[in-house]
Amino acid sequence: MWGEIEGNLTDLAVKAAMSTPGTYQDGDGLFLKIDKRGGAYWLLRIQRDGKRHDVLP
Repeated sequence: MWGEIEGNLTDLAVKAAMSTPGTYQDGDGLFLKIDKRGGAYWLLRIQRDGKRHDVLP
């Protein structure tokens, strides 16, 4: 499920997204993922050798 917010996430947009599970794109391969329990983490999506890789901090 993908969130509705795209582009550079502002502080206000992140706070609003915390109530709705989904994946929110910040730009340049950076995503904010919100799970059903309200947990959140950042994810960096890169491409190497033609394959997509998700990098967690």
